[in-house]
Formats: sequence, structure tokens, C-alpha cells
Amino acid sequence: MRKMQGLCVLLASVGVGCAPDQTARAPAAPTDPEELADQLEGAPPDSLEAQVARGARIFDGDCDTCHGSRGQGRSGIVEVPQIIGPGVLASDQIGNQSFTNAQAVYDYVSTRMPRNRPGALEPNQYWDVVAYLLYASDVELEEPLKPANASDVVLSPAIAMKRAR
Repeated sequence: MRKMQGLCVLLASVGVGCAPDQTARAPAAPTDPEELADQLEGAPPDSLEAQVARGARIFDGDCDTCHGSRGQGRSGIVEVPQIIGPGVLASDQIGNQSFTNAQAVYDYVSTRMPRNRPGALEPNQYWDVVAYLLYASDVELEEPLKPANASDVVLSPAIAMKRAR
């Protein structure tokens, strides 16, 4: 509980609030990954904030070329789906994929992304990116993502729509 209170204080200092139950809440709109990483700089290395910051930096270097600087996707000759936003990962907008939990997102991105170099990142880097994607999509995270808890982070368009209100 004390860790979560510290997280809430840190997040409040950058304009992000916490729910009454002290669960960290992401910003309602996607944040620029580099800006977010800078805001969370200096967090304890094993904390959720540090994982999100690392994921934001990786996203900024490896994912934004295709998915856009804020995960908004791109249109044109090749359509690239939006991957950040409330309910987006739980919808079927991503290549007819619908992810039920954080583990499913990890399983997909760790074997198929980056598209030109699938599996090129280290496992912990994929976990960092997934934590950033979920955080930036307003999914509540209580602790850093890892194999032991990823199946418990449930993604649902209905839940995300309720949070967005």
C-alpha cells in the first residue's frame, strides 16, 4: 500500500491522478512517449513507473514509426492499426485480434513485433512496452507487468468505456 501511495504522489506530480483505492490511473488521452518517460525518470528501477518509462522509450524508438507517435495508427498504402486508447486492445480493430488480457498482448507483440524484426527485443523489453501500451490506454495497473500477473490484467472494451466516462 505504501508503494502505491508513493506511485500516486509521483503520478500526481505529473498531472495523473489515482483512484480512491490507490490504484494507478493512466492519463485519459495518450501521452507522448518521450515526454512520459521524462516525467517518470528517476523512479525506483523495479517499480511500475520505471517499467512504463522504459516501455515508452522503447515505443518511441521501435514502434512509433509504424503505429504513430501516440499509437494512433496510420493510414495509406499500408494500414497500421491504432494500438493506444481506451478499449482499443480489447477490440477487434488490430488485425482482427481481440486481446482478453495483458498476457495475450505480450504473446502477440513478442512474436510479431516489430513487424520488420519480430522477436528482436528482449522479453523484459516486451513487458515494458506492453506496460506502456496498457498504461497509455487507461488500463489500471497495480504493479509492474510480468508473467506471474499478466493474465490477471483483464482487457475489456466495456470496462474501458466505463472508465472513460
